[in-house]
Amino acid sequence: MLLASVLAAAGAGASAQQRSGARIQPNVLLITLDDVGTDKLAMYGESDAPQYAQAPYCGILAHPLPYPPTPSLDRLAAGSFPGLLGGGLRFDQAYAAPVCCVTRGALNTGRYGLRNGLGVVDDGAGYRKRMKNSEVLIAELLRQGFAPATAPGAPRRYRCGAFGKWHMTGLAVCDPVRTSDFSHPILNGFHVFKGTMGNPGVAVSNPGDHYDWTQVLSTPTSVELLRREVGASAFVGPFQFSAACTVPGTLVRTTSYSPESFTASVTRADAVEWINAQPSAQPYFAYVNFHAPHFPYQLPPFELLSPATRAALQDPGNCGGPYCPGQEHGTAGNCGSSSCGNLSGCPSTQIRLFYSAMLEAVDTEIGNLLAQIDPVKRANTMVFIVSDNGTPGAVIEPLLHDTGRGKGTMYESGVRIPMLVAGPLVPRGAHATEALVHVVDVWRTLADVTGASETRAAPLQPLDSISFRNQLVRPGSPSARTEVFTQGFELPGGYQPTEVGPYELGCQDPTTPGVYVWAPQNTGEHGRSLRDARYKLIVIQTAPGQESLPAGTPDTPPQYREELYDLLLDPGETNDLAPLVGTDPGVTAVRDQLRARITQLSGF
Repeated sequence: MLLASVLAAAGAGASAQQRSGARIQPNVLLITLDDVGTDKLAMYGESDAPQYAQAPYCGILAHPLPYPPTPSLDRLAAGSFPGLLGGGLRFDQAYAAPVCCVTRGALNTGRYGLRNGLGVVDDGAGYRKRMKNSEVLIAELLRQGFAPATAPGAPRRYRCGAFGKWHMTGLAVCDPVRTSDFSHPILNGFHVFKGTMGNPGVAVSNPGDHYDWTQVLSTPTSVELLRREVGASAFVGPFQFSAACTVPGTLVRTTSYSPESFTASVTRADAVEWINAQPSAQPYFAYVNFHAPHFPYQLPPFELLSPATRAALQDPGNCGGPYCPGQEHGTAGNCGSSSCGNLSGCPSTQIRLFYSAMLEAVDTEIGNLLAQIDPVKRANTMVFIVSDNGTPGAVIEPLLHDTGRGKGTMYESGVRIPMLVAGPLVPRGAHATEALVHVVDVWRTLADVTGASETRAAPLQPLDSISFRNQLVRPGSPSARTEVFTQGFELPGGYQPTEVGPYELGCQDPTTPGVYVWAPQNTGEHGRSLRDARYKLIVIQTAPGQESLPAGTPDTPPQYREELYDLLLDPGETNDLAPLVGTDPGVTAVRDQLRARITQLSGF
């Protein structure tokens, strides 16, 4: 059958299903961006400026850097990606947790961190945090949520593959205590996993960078390690991560900074290969998690960048330039001499430039991923794209935004994220919605979209997820969610809320002998926020608790500060209304209502 005929037939079927509101069993491609806030995408318009800086980038810039080009994401939002049926929907009020691990846990379980246990990021040191295998992840929903197919045309259980950054177990890449964590995705519903347990470039878990890194290849019957490196000579041979690691490994060394070893390109290639290997009648769920543009900030292969971006990066007038593929921020390039004599502001400019190039490269690979999927499979694929948190302060444009309110905070720049959905369920054309959504809602939405039974898959687990399928089919539908809750917390043991915090004061961590935790320990990671259609209350920890010795001496409880904002009139959160609590009856009532709900959810 000709491709045009295939797409026409699929398109007619999709249109009929949209009109009838019937459930279809589409393929599902869930893509997670890393450290990308709404301020970084031109479609959200939050970093619009009368004038942008242009190359050469030398000295302190008088204007902000331009948006990175993201044509693939733009086409998905516009419903115009070639070969993908239906339309595109941009969510303008989508939220995540303040850091990546917490978001990925909520996304995959449909449950807030206070229920699933993931409250903070950890790349292998400290408390050995990991998602419990008793949680029901999306992959398990899409497998266990269907009865075995016994007749032609009956709904089928999904084949599930995960690629890229996992980050729901914080153990080192080869931990002799719990080597089973290499199989953590497999134990939680996926048929295959090709990626990393955490972030490349973190010494305790995956030393190296976006070209030198160790990949885990896991299936139900085998676990292997693949070490990728760039060196002076090509090599393929045996590899052992450490003396304590007995997992078989292979080292592949290349001689250039190319897509062959770049994290985003490897993730894309692995996902494409697996998707296209699935039988034509078999629905698939591909969970694709790009590492870039998360640190280390390092230039991608230049073939993934537009000619304009390449030319700007290769300008010899750049501070520390001209820049080269593989170059990390804070270093001088080795592909030419720089004519920039004013190094003021150079480190900050380099970080932001390299981040933008990495995001552009990820966008290119998203386009490559979709373009390389078999056309018939692509035509019946629903694409969901979310970010795991807001933009890190180091790469926020300082002339436009407060760099202290990004990733890791409860402010809008830290927890409000890009979210796009495209595919046959969305009416043709470009759409946008102001409906409140949280990444936790993807779980129930996928149950609703695919027809998976949540009662069959997760009969005993209370869910925080609320389906937004109505927004997909009818983008003007009112929001099903009336509030958005976000939280971050340390996790030394279990979440056991008291009147002052999520842990018992002076409680010894049962999983790491000798570690004592007050309630809570970390001032930067712990916080809560709740917003409704208009107002947002933030509760920020300002001082940790202290365990007092000897035993019997009263412990010192942690201290908290509240901030209250009217997001309708003050979306930038510049006018804190909390000082009016107690004197303004209207403000006091709003605060009390939101605070009561935070206490109900978090336990304190």
